Amino acid sequence: MVAVPHYKFRLVEDGVREYRHEFIRGADEASELCFDLLRDLPHEEVVIVYLSGTNRIMGTATIAMGGLHGAALTPRDVFRGAINIGASAIILAHNHPSGDPTPSAADIAMTKALKDIGETLGVEVLDHLVISGQSWRSIRELI
Repeated sequence: MVAVPHYKFRLVEDGVREYRHEFIRGADEASELCFDLLRDLPHEEVVIVYLSGTNRIMGTATIAMGGLHGAALTPRDVFRGAINIGASAIILAHNHPSGDPTPSAADIAMTKALKDIGETLGVEVLDHLVISGQSWRSIRELI
């Protein structure tokens, strides 16, 4: 006989933030929420906003942390929480501590790949924002 573990997956709430919108209706509203999560960090972080089918905010999570010049991110990191929480869509955001919100070629390539993977999984990638200083850029506008 072999003992096979049986698991239960649970979401654990790690705090609450006040936000003035219940729904995300565009990149401007998403950037307000993401600025609060990413502003003034001395290192790069990637956060995700989980959305329902009507774009109601279901929650946020930090899914990667890195150094000054990047944070390692895999599709598994991106979609694990979205599937567990039952999100229909997501918005990614990360900061550039350099002060320049211009997306890198790697940022754009990763976003394209994640959009394709999301289609297969049934989780739409609505946007990927780059936050830096007091400005931001939408990668959706570039692809």
